[in-house]
Amino acid sequence: MNEKFFSLSGEKQNRMINAAVKVFAENGYERAGTDAIVREAGISKGLLFHYFGSKKNLYEFVTEYCVRYMTIELEDQVKSEDTNLFERIRLVEEAKLHMLMLHPYLDMFLISLGREDDPEVADLARQWYVECEGIYSSLIDEKSDPAILKTGLTIADTHELVAMCMDGYKMRRYTAGITPAEIISGFLPYLQILKENLCR
Repeated sequence: MNEKFFSLSGEKQNRMINAAVKVFAENGYERAGTDAIVREAGISKGLLFHYFGSKKNLYEFVTEYCVRYMTIELEDQVKSEDTNLFERIRLVEEAKLHMLMLHPYLDMFLISLGREDDPEVADLARQWYVECEGIYSSLIDEKSDPAILKTGLTIADTHELVAMCMDGYKMRRYTAGITPAEIISGFLPYLQILKENLCR
């Protein structure tokens, strides 16, 4: 990835990553200014460009970093052999709570990849968004038993429905200024409601 950047202290790396992730997630690529990123990170613009060269390079870096970090953490933490779709979704969301301790806006940023439409980075964002979907599928869909669902429902369709509800809920709460950790924990009761209505 970026050897110069990874020579920095962990604290400085996380400050820069978290600032970029937050500003990109809240504004989208086009409206995310490097002034806002360096202000959030508490660094100079010269330092930011020293390590990344351009806003596009920074976006590419944090996108790959976030997806790879999420992949490693989820595969490490979601070990359960439970085949209940809703239990597996709950486990993934609870694992995200652990990740948000280090990178509070990671989940919001990953959701934003699916909506990014700036021509400069849209293809890249879509590629990594699809990568995320593949990770979720391997941890949730492929290990879930469709027998628990009501007749006519498939694992993939039900997961898609839950994901749309969850992403919509999260984005509405993010714009209301609620912390990322509160948002994920706040969705869990709604997940239970969906479970009660979609399972046999």
